[in-house]
Amino acid sequence: MGSSFYAPNKIWYFTILRKLMANKFNLIKKAAAVDRAFKESIQIIAKDAQVTFQRNFGLEGFADDVFQPWKARKKETKKTLGKKILTGTGRLRRSIRYVIGISGYSATVFTDVPYATIHNYGGSIEKEANRKELHFNPNIRGGFVRNTRANRKEIGFRTIQAFIGEHSINMPKRQFIGSNRRLERLSMAKIDAKIRTAYRNA
Repeated sequence: MGSSFYAPNKIWYFTILRKLMANKFNLIKKAAAVDRAFKESIQIIAKDAQVTFQRNFGLEGFADDVFQPWKARKKETKKTLGKKILTGTGRLRRSIRYVIGISGYSATVFTDVPYATIHNYGGSIEKEANRKELHFNPNIRGGFVRNTRANRKEIGFRTIQAFIGEHSINMPKRQFIGSNRRLERLSMAKIDAKIRTAYRNA
């Protein structure tokens, strides 16, 4: 007497196999869609961060859950009068940009301006002793007024060599870039929404 075994119907077997393969390919398709959506989200939130940090210059403070206003200038000059803090040339604000990581899964928002750190975090700047040439032009009252640009052709022009000793300059913290809880929440919400949509529509 020979041994016996149960052999399933071939049609049933291939039906199940097709369903399994279809699910596999569908999952691969969804995974690809989610991956693509995540990388697109990184581009979007990096741009959002750049715009948010640049906007702080117009607000004159760091916008987060709690707004952190910048300390006002000690005194105004002809160059600063009517201008917002840290916006003399606009270089610092324009320098804020972002780069996407090679993998596409990360981004870095940054500035490479040398003086950005001291303004963003505050601190002390140590100045060495030095000599400085000061220029003075005569005014209509018979006195003299300091001029940052020498006008040697003007009658009565004077130049004085001044010695400036070692000293330090304390810079207040005026944060414009960095960790931002409000921005992080908005970014996570955008990523979540984009990924859910991509998975549902794939």
